[in-house]
Amino acid sequence: MKRKLKLVKWVLAIALLLTSIIPARIAIAFYQTPVPQAIFVLGGASERMKFAAQFWQSRQNLDIWVSDFAWNLDVDRRIFLEYGVSDAKLHLDGRATDTVTNFTTLAEDFANQRLQHTDFRLPTKLEFRYMFYLSVLTGADGLLFWIHYLSSPSWNKSVLYPTIKEFQDYIPAIVRGEDLSNPVQVNNSNIEVKLFPVPNTKKYLIIAVNHTLNQIHFVVKLTHSLAGKIVAFNEKTITNLSPDGSFSTRLNPYEVKLYQVR
Repeated sequence: MKRKLKLVKWVLAIALLLTSIIPARIAIAFYQTPVPQAIFVLGGASERMKFAAQFWQSRQNLDIWVSDFAWNLDVDRRIFLEYGVSDAKLHLDGRATDTVTNFTTLAEDFANQRLQHTDFRLPTKLEFRYMFYLSVLTGADGLLFWIHYLSSPSWNKSVLYPTIKEFQDYIPAIVRGEDLSNPVQVNNSNIEVKLFPVPNTKKYLIIAVNHTLNQIHFVVKLTHSLAGKIVAFNEKTITNLSPDGSFSTRLNPYEVKLYQVR
């Protein structure tokens, strides 16, 4: 019991230390550099690039730093050029290999450039849902959220809380895992679709993700044994599975949709 109590005290001490250090470092950064020195954009969604390019119009003295996967950089560059951002103002980095290195690869570059204060915005609902469900589909064992010092109550209510509430409704199916006995076929390699059985029912959850900048019409094909079942979105019936167990739908750029098969 004493050992457990000691461990709890250590955890609380570390938490207190972290919560005191982070605001302090933020305050120091603002004191040392009160005016933003750069615009930093994390890759993974075209909407971020468009927002940054529009945001830059009123701050054209700032350079734009982008961290993204290498194969996205040409698309990123085209978006900025369309908005009049020249190559001289762009710093495109393609060293990222996952969501962690997407953020950390430029840390040393910022230090070398003495960049301490970059402009910040919260992700849109589209961006947040994409990142959230991408983590789920890649097998995350858990998702950790922490409060940013610029977090907005309205953003929490309109983006964070609804996404978590939606996810909570399907936790039993997602925790049980993907139904490998019923393979899913999709006629477009840029669309990722996974099928999850809902425990103790004959229902299924389908999570579909568009990994591109384009709207895509596609066909999902399930097994013949599911033919005729209802496919619903937001609890509203949209179609029935065809005799071969398929249905067609579409996703907007980087959109995530959750379908119910019942």
